[in-house]
Formats: sequence, C-alpha cells, structure tokens
Amino acid sequence: MSPSRAACVFAQTGSVDGVQLVCSRHPCLALPHLCQVLSSFPESSDVDLWAPLLDLLVAEPRPERPDDPKCESGTALEASGLVGALEAEGGAELEAWVTDNVFSHSSACAPPSRVEVEGWALRRVLDFVREGCLSNARKFAAAARARLGVCLDGPSGFVDALELGLVRYDADCDLFLSLGPRDALACLLEQSQDDTLRRDFDRVAAPFLAGLGGEAEAVALDLVQGEFEGRPAWAIGFLACAARSGSPAKVDGQACASKALELLRSKPGVGGWAELFGHLSSLLSCLGDGADPALVREVKALCGRVQVRFS
Repeated sequence: MSPSRAACVFAQTGSVDGVQLVCSRHPCLALPHLCQVLSSFPESSDVDLWAPLLDLLVAEPRPERPDDPKCESGTALEASGLVGALEAEGGAELEAWVTDNVFSHSSACAPPSRVEVEGWALRRVLDFVREGCLSNARKFAAAARARLGVCLDGPSGFVDALELGLVRYDADCDLFLSLGPRDALACLLEQSQDDTLRRDFDRVAAPFLAGLGGEAEAVALDLVQGEFEGRPAWAIGFLACAARSGSPAKVDGQACASKALELLRSKPGVGGWAELFGHLSSLLSCLGDGADPALVREVKALCGRVQVRFS
C-alpha cells in the first residue's frame, strides 16, 4: 500500500495522528495527494480536529537532502530510468515501491497548485452541505480562510440561510453557486419575512453584499426592483437595512431613498402602511446633513402621507 493510500485509510477512520505520521515520514510521497487525503475525513468528523492539516497544502516542499545515498542521487536515478517511470502514465502504481527520497526527484512530487486548492476547498465545503453537516461546513470555511487564504463566503452564506430557514433544505447549493450576484442574493432571502428582515439582512445579506465590493449597491438596488411587486414593504425595509451606517455592506443612503421613492411612485396603492412608515423613517434617519434637501423633503412628505393613511 502506498503512503498516500495509507493516509487516506487513516483519514477515513478519523485518525488525525495516523495522517500526521504518514505525512511526516513520507512528506514527498504524500504531497501530491493531500487534497484526496483531506477529503477522506468523514463529513461528520469534527473539522477542528483535522483543520491543522490544511497547513500542509501551503507548506514549502521538503528540500533535497545533501546526504542522499549515491544510488538515489538525481543523476543515478535519471540514468536508471526510475524517475521517468514515475512521471509516465500509470507511474502512481510505483509509489508503493520507492523511497520518499527517490520520489522527491520526480516532477510528480509537486504540491497542489493554488487553483487546485481553491477548487478543492469549494468542493469540500459543498460535501459538508450535502451531508447536512452545516456546523462543520462553517468551521471548514473559517479554517480555509485562516489557513489557506481561500474565501468561501458564497457557501457560508448559503449555510447561514439554510439554518435560518430562508432557503429550503432541498435547495441545490451547486445551483446557487452558479447564479449571478443578484439571483444568488434573492435565493438567500427567498423565505425572509418582514418581521425577520433585520436579522436576515445582518446574518446573510450584509456579508454577501460586503463580499461584492463595488458591485454591492447595484446588486442591492436591482434586488429590490424585482422584489417590490410581490412584497413591497419588505423591499423598502431591505433598503432601510442597507442604508444603515452600522451595516458592513452599507449602501449610499441617498441611492436607497431615491429607489424607495421611485418604487412607491410606481405603485401608489400599495398596502402595509404601518411597516412602510417605519422603513421610511429609518431611511430618513440615514440621510445625513449632506443629503440633497429636495430628497429629504420628499421623503418627509411621503412619511407624512403614509402616517395619515394608517393612523
């Protein structure tokens, strides 16, 4: 049995010590197979126990030792044809029959590339989601960010939305990840209600928008444009949440207020006056001293009309 296969067997049984032993004794032979080894840990096993092994994916390969036996020197191995055999198709079958030092001379002794690690991390977090191990999915996403520098905000937001009941438990995470930003945000907030909007925004929407950088404002305004027809009060409330100064994904207050006025003009007979008054008041408080005076007056006038309707 090759060392990499032995490491996979140890991982399948949840033996972190076993995997560490193989990787310390045979660092070169284990190196190309680290993603496969780490994928062998059961999704139900505590990620905190084996997360330190993620450091192996970004560790420097072991340098060639100056005291290599003469029979295992690079020149001797090249002449023997063994290195070429290891690098040829099917060479992996020879790994169980060579020393770690011999394998170190082969080009097959290479760590996963950055692209491969990022792709693996995304697939791995999806494995946790599919198995319903949401706590471990969150732990893995945090460990991948801290130890590998890989950002998995998309899957993390999906996990949060699942736990809050904002998306159905049979929802397809792979499909979610294929959506554009606007549709993905709509998916995350599909089941959000007026009375849970503040919580939903802070737990799910704010981190998602914060990850979009300069796109956040356009995505937020596009979302409410589509949601207003079906749930107008919720859409205006979303704008109020986005405009809050304390939000990590703060959207320009004037942009939010202007969009709210535009939407309410398009549907003057909208209901939910009590909720609308609260959201408009929040929007008004988000307009600082430097806001357009005409915009402020219009929002105040609208607040007054809405208050009259529900009082």
